[in-house]
Amino acid sequence: MKENRRFKRTYLGHGNSILAEMTSQETSTFAPVRDFSKLGIRAIAMNFTPVIGQVFENLTVRFGSEIVGNYRQSVIKWFNQETMEFGVEFVEAKNSDVYVRKQDRYDLDPDLRPLLSAEDPIFGGEVLHFVVEDISPSGLKLSTSLSNRHILVGSRMRKATLFLPCVGAIPYDLEVLWIKTEDGKLKMGVQHLHPTKSLIHDILQFILFSSYRRIQTLPELEQFIKISPFQIKAFKKALRIRIIETEKDREQMLNLRWVSYLQAGKLKGDLKAKDMWDEYDPYSVSYGVYLGRIMIGTFRSTRSNGEHEPFPFEKLLPASEVKNFKRIGRIEISKMGILPSLQNSDVLLAMFEAVSRQIVYSSTNMYIFTTNALEKNYRRLGAFKVSKSIPHPTLPNENLKLYMVDWYLSMIGKNTSGLTWHKVIKPVYYFYRERGLTKASYSRFRIFFLTKLEKMVLRFSKGR
Repeated sequence: MKENRRFKRTYLGHGNSILAEMTSQETSTFAPVRDFSKLGIRAIAMNFTPVIGQVFENLTVRFGSEIVGNYRQSVIKWFNQETMEFGVEFVEAKNSDVYVRKQDRYDLDPDLRPLLSAEDPIFGGEVLHFVVEDISPSGLKLSTSLSNRHILVGSRMRKATLFLPCVGAIPYDLEVLWIKTEDGKLKMGVQHLHPTKSLIHDILQFILFSSYRRIQTLPELEQFIKISPFQIKAFKKALRIRIIETEKDREQMLNLRWVSYLQAGKLKGDLKAKDMWDEYDPYSVSYGVYLGRIMIGTFRSTRSNGEHEPFPFEKLLPASEVKNFKRIGRIEISKMGILPSLQNSDVLLAMFEAVSRQIVYSSTNMYIFTTNALEKNYRRLGAFKVSKSIPHPTLPNENLKLYMVDWYLSMIGKNTSGLTWHKVIKPVYYFYRERGLTKASYSRFRIFFLTKLEKMVLRFSKGR
């Protein structure tokens, strides 16, 4: 290294704690490091005589048991016989060609930039901060201040923390694969040392959050779902549910009802999207399920205040045939529709979860008029049948039956499945408990044994 590069070096006060392990022809030599930069190191020869031009096949910089630098090739550029100091220039980063291909990485929404913090691998007690510029399940591209130029290729940082907006803080052990200076910043590519399924899931979840925000139209969304590497169930946590209030949202709702009913064969005659509005909508509350700006699901909540406001199911099933029928204090969930490309996915389960939370928060019992195909999902939420089956008006070989969900029994886990209670009801239950709104204890032993049993059944079914 030339003398005019000294101002870019990192001077060390660690004595002989930082060592360079240099390997040539399967012979390893160790030398204490005095200073270094991204270009090379200055070290002291202890048990060998350096030869200018000597090439090392591998050079590893170690700080105790930790690796703080790793290079595939390096060469001795100068040697001072009086001080026994010599300079080694790095030729090639050890893993620079391993970093994930650019087309496999995802550029991030500027409003959702993740951050990473890690303990300084050289100066203990100091914390380094990085901005994540792009991300993949296998690695990150980071940006940081030039004051952190003492970080070397091959450096390992353990117990770092990756902050992913909308997901949370996750542990991240990393190895630096390449470093360069660009736009007044230090840029580096890193890979995770121990990628787990949980870590990959969290990163994919964040990529999903970041990606769908830029989707503007339904065709763009369907194309995104088609080419996305994510499993459909990953979309569930990205959903948000809100009341439909604007005319634009109302048009989306009617179109979604029409598309989903057409796909399911539930429409009679030459009905259009505008015909999906009915006499119950004026005194009902309709909800939209959104992925980004696009509505992908919808459902309606109808509250009856008397005989003049019947429930929608009463068009097919007289109230007199419903067990313990009441109007006041009950609602009916109806007009559920979902984008056809997301049918039979966890998005449908997310809608059921939203419905369940709504009834528990509002302390209201719920009627659901359902087909045979969906009744299993409602039973998991604690629904029980309150009417006989009747033929579906448009679907051959399909029946309709009325179910009811008792919000209190669901909240304390008396009639829900164990897994459903943990995933759906538990957060609501503790929300009530923390605010003193209920002193009831949930069915702890029932939930415990049911959850164990259901997990065993799931593992057995997957194993087969």
